[in-house]
Amino acid sequence: MKITLIKVPYDQSEYNQGVGLAPNALISANLEKEFAQSGIDIFEIVEVNIPNKGEDSISTLTLIGKMLNQLVAQAVNNQTIPVILGGDCLNAIGATAGLQKALGKKEFGIAWADAHGDFNTPQTTLSNFLPGMSLAAISGFGLQELREEIGLEIPIDLGHIILLGTRDLDPLEKKLLETTPMSYLNPTEVADARTSVAAGYHFKDVIGFYLHIDMDVLDPNIAPAVDFPVKGGLSQQELVNAIQEITVNTPLLAISLSAINPTLDPHNKTIRSAIEILREILIS
Repeated sequence: MKITLIKVPYDQSEYNQGVGLAPNALISANLEKEFAQSGIDIFEIVEVNIPNKGEDSISTLTLIGKMLNQLVAQAVNNQTIPVILGGDCLNAIGATAGLQKALGKKEFGIAWADAHGDFNTPQTTLSNFLPGMSLAAISGFGLQELREEIGLEIPIDLGHIILLGTRDLDPLEKKLLETTPMSYLNPTEVADARTSVAAGYHFKDVIGFYLHIDMDVLDPNIAPAVDFPVKGGLSQQELVNAIQEITVNTPLLAISLSAINPTLDPHNKTIRSAIEILREILIS
């Protein structure tokens, strides 16, 4: 297994703050050593770094997304799996754009492991929180200008997306989600091993899938270092088992790990869990 580690040390447009501290925290917690001991070959480590911010937060996010697009495409062209260490869920826009650039017209699926749907639009959101619009944006709902500027011109096919561990949806977000062919499985449904059935339906006719993990998909007792904890999440092993069920029939193309705020977890419990999850998925 050969991977490219891509560090995205940004919390939305702010460098090395909040969830932007996660990439270096993961590296400092011996991620490289543990991967090597497990037979995971790190081809290279690269970083999204914007020396000069844009005129406003949106223009800075565009620059971040464009660079991530390039790095993901380069990683795939180097015949490695991009493993994106974030950062927040907006990384998904640059990640999917990079996969599209490298894969051309080949269809791929998305497994979105997150306590939240991230399927809000500027019209449905209660908070105006941009990362909470990430999945909607890459699916063609809202943030069109940002999505297209980053390079994702063709939205991801809604029929090739499955949400895992989702349990906190805004009312209008839920209503919008229910108009789509996507499946969203709550933690109980994921633990009941319904994942493979749902993914088998959504991932037919795709060459592989992109895995997005927001660490708040886990129960807060397991992963306390998240800004928006939601009780009743998955266990670490339940998440790993669900992903392994999918990889039996569908190749893994890329992973992004997001929403770890190390300042909320002085004992690094969440960081340790994240490294173990990534390791187990990559060696499966």
